[in-house]
Amino acid sequence: MNALSTQSSNNDKGIIPKQKTDIEAEIGEVYDRHYVEIFRFVYNRVDDKETAADIVGTTFLKALKNSSKFTSRHSGALKSWIFTIASNEVLLHFRSRKVKAKYYVEMEKIKEWGQEENFGEDSVALLVECLEQLPDQDYELIQWKYFDHLSFADIAGITGKTEESLRIALFRIRKKLASTLLNLSKSRGIEILLAITILIFAF
Repeated sequence: MNALSTQSSNNDKGIIPKQKTDIEAEIGEVYDRHYVEIFRFVYNRVDDKETAADIVGTTFLKALKNSSKFTSRHSGALKSWIFTIASNEVLLHFRSRKVKAKYYVEMEKIKEWGQEENFGEDSVALLVECLEQLPDQDYELIQWKYFDHLSFADIAGITGKTEESLRIALFRIRKKLASTLLNLSKSRGIEILLAITILIFAF
């Protein structure tokens, strides 16, 4: 299994094992194809590469140990099931330290996006400020979709929610974020184009 394998396309819906006897090989294939994706998912939450690597390792070991438990009630997508294990391992990590889980805003990712859209540094800094003020549940959905690059099918598999409900929730979060950006940009004299763009398009 190659830990340096590249991330697969966002359209990948997960690998569905055809037979229970194939499950370990299928988990290995998910490892090869999605290690970087799952590592980033964990790292964005713990903000430490060594800790993230340990959690990802534990995630796949638990997936192998509990492979017989993978059934259609896990949305039929093996990758989503493994993401669920990773998410639970992150929560266990924070609980063991008796601290609240924190989601880290990907500054470099936002800066790159801001440059592509020709926004000034003040506008990008304002966006980061607004993202950090979002409730954890809202920011988590933003992070899953735009920073972890998970499909709605993957997120649905992790959360147990429907894809449609997630799309609606994301639209409302973006609308709320745009409103906050608009109000702050007016009070600080910063360009309002950023807020309008957030409202209409996904970053």
